[in-house]
Amino acid sequence: MTQKLLSSKEFEEHYPGCFEIYNYLILKRGDGIVKHLETHMTRFIKRNSKFVKEIEELFKEYKEKDSMHHFFRSKVVRTSIKELQKELHTTYSQFQSSQDSKKEQLFEHSESISDLLLIHKSTQERVESYDEIYSYLCSGVVSSLEKSSLTILDIGCGMNPLSIQIFIEQFKSSNVKWIGCDVHQEDMNYISKCYEKFKFEGEFFSCDLTREDEREKINTKNVDILFAFKVLDSLEHIQRNISFDILKELNYKIGVISFATFSLGRRKRIPITKRAWILKFLEREKWTYSIYETDNEAYIVYKKK
Repeated sequence: MTQKLLSSKEFEEHYPGCFEIYNYLILKRGDGIVKHLETHMTRFIKRNSKFVKEIEELFKEYKEKDSMHHFFRSKVVRTSIKELQKELHTTYSQFQSSQDSKKEQLFEHSESISDLLLIHKSTQERVESYDEIYSYLCSGVVSSLEKSSLTILDIGCGMNPLSIQIFIEQFKSSNVKWIGCDVHQEDMNYISKCYEKFKFEGEFFSCDLTREDEREKINTKNVDILFAFKVLDSLEHIQRNISFDILKELNYKIGVISFATFSLGRRKRIPITKRAWILKFLEREKWTYSIYETDNEAYIVYKKK
């Protein structure tokens, strides 16, 4: 008999500690693992009742103390993550090899770098709105910089740097350098190869944003615009308020951060007002901001003082 999989909503409602681990692994491995992870998390919960009970008790304790970094350092959580990663590696690597083959085929036959945006789920969802959001940026705050060349830093970038051609069309200048970082070195290598093929200027490397020593790679960069698309929620699941440190540490003039407007599986809409924590932070820093929403994403655009 096939075991019924627990959805992310069920994890969140009934196993909030396991849901923290779930989000941690998605941040580390990317949202392409979601279906595989649901399978392995379901099996893990069913066969490790003692572990799960301890995880949930620790989660409650550290959540109340506002000390989630201690939750992730606990022996039972570290052991659980290691076990899940091992299982994911076995099944997901087979799936990934198939995806890599499709990526290479698309690379070989693409006539424009924008064609490659269909590779990843997040950029697929954004394809229809890239023109819209980049037009909003370039006709507004970006034009206030009064510059004919720009440098963009894109953190937790995924495949987003492949949208450079669309951005250039709205900016009306090809003098754009895109710096991107993500935990997946393979993706950064792929984007570098795409930039070389289509003659764009870029720099791409792996970076674990949860580690201070890793963030030194980006803290030294002086850029015009910071992009952080759908990455802060995941970071906050691992370490509360880490987003504030990152946004203050980096050297940039304009920030663009985004959040999903729907929960996983599009079960319910999440209004931007639910992200009061980030809006209050911007107000405390006295960074003026505006909000722009598309069907799938809400963007907060602000000027850093």
